[in-house]
Amino acid sequence: MPKDRIFLTVDVEAQPRRAVGDPVENLIYGRFGHEQFGIGRMMDIADAHDAKITFFLDLAEYDLYGDRILDVGKFIVDRGHDLQVHIHPEFLSKDFFFARGLPRTVNFFEMPHEAAKYISEYICGLYSKISPDSPIAFRGGGYRYGSEILKCLAEYGVRVSSNYNYGRNIDYLNLGVQRVFKWSLGVLEMPISCTEKLGNLDRTIEYNYNSGVFNKEGWSRDIFAQRHNAFLDDVSSSSAFKNGAPIVLVMHSWSFLCKDEDGRFSSPSTFLADRFSDLLSVVSERAEFSTMKDSQNLYFEDPSIQEFALPDHLRL
Repeated sequence: MPKDRIFLTVDVEAQPRRAVGDPVENLIYGRFGHEQFGIGRMMDIADAHDAKITFFLDLAEYDLYGDRILDVGKFIVDRGHDLQVHIHPEFLSKDFFFARGLPRTVNFFEMPHEAAKYISEYICGLYSKISPDSPIAFRGGGYRYGSEILKCLAEYGVRVSSNYNYGRNIDYLNLGVQRVFKWSLGVLEMPISCTEKLGNLDRTIEYNYNSGVFNKEGWSRDIFAQRHNAFLDDVSSSSAFKNGAPIVLVMHSWSFLCKDEDGRFSSPSTFLADRFSDLLSVVSERAEFSTMKDSQNLYFEDPSIQEFALPDHLRL
């Protein structure tokens, strides 16, 4: 029986409205005084557990912060972790669209072909300034995606999507809880792991590190481990994949920070950082760590994987 596979994924972003100071320093590097509670600390903890993290870097924020965003990508690559593409199109400047004679469109569910084409070219061009390798995976802001952006990115070799989230965007597409599948346009989908069977909770639960379902101060390590193992039990119980059940965990570069009453991540949390180490200890007892870079070889040719067509309401 193959072991399950855990994909540790971190969306790296510095949205200005969420920061108390410099967004890049606070929300990506997690620098508060002399301590760091951002991606560097995440990599330190992962390295101690022989785990690799897939970082989805929001390259659209290049329009906000310039080369500082590219430096973030180089930092991740230099540390030996997996760098992939995150895109919040709302952070692309108006000039980006107007210079190309396009209406400003910031929702991938509704994006026309020409806009998706130029965004794909732009983002992959930025990636090439970070690494000689090419990106292979994409996550949209708010887990948004669509046939046009998936098709255009695939032309640049980005053939893995990690966007389908049954807990979030079922108004656009409802395929029920899925583990991994393929889109008919030749793209592998690695969904955010979800369950509808976690204890007595009568709702869909997504595997989000910062959810109160999984992290509560005051919980003992045993209770913490029980909750995660219950989630993982449900995910793996429905798996028939020859390389084990794929389990996609979502984090953010600010996952070790606490949100204040104004919605800003204004203070670091040693508790959240320490719990990440606990999580990797729990997971390593039952699963192997993998990255999005690995996923194509692991699942693309698996004959048990279903194929779905993107429905009309995701296209114009």
